Amino acid sequence: MKDFTSTSHCLSRRHCETCRASADWRKAVGAPEVCPHVRGLGDAVAVVAQPIARVIDSVLGTNVQGCGGCKARQAALNQAIPFKKL
Repeated sequence: MKDFTSTSHCLSRRHCETCRASADWRKAVGAPEVCPHVRGLGDAVAVVAQPIARVIDSVLGTNVQGCGGCKARQAALNQAIPFKKL
């Protein structure tokens, strides 16, 4: 089977928002946990921050990953510092 990120479905970027927002959708279509399409600084920071949040949540029993602050920061940074397409 072809890696999901190399399929036309993923490369079209039509479902990026759905893919980023829904772990169930990613699992159903075989998409990776982290989207390879980085839109800006917020996405780059999220690649590092999300695994850290998962560890904190599992060790301390918190819900840092689900608090909403990360998504707000990610969106703000993506808007403030978008990466240009090459």
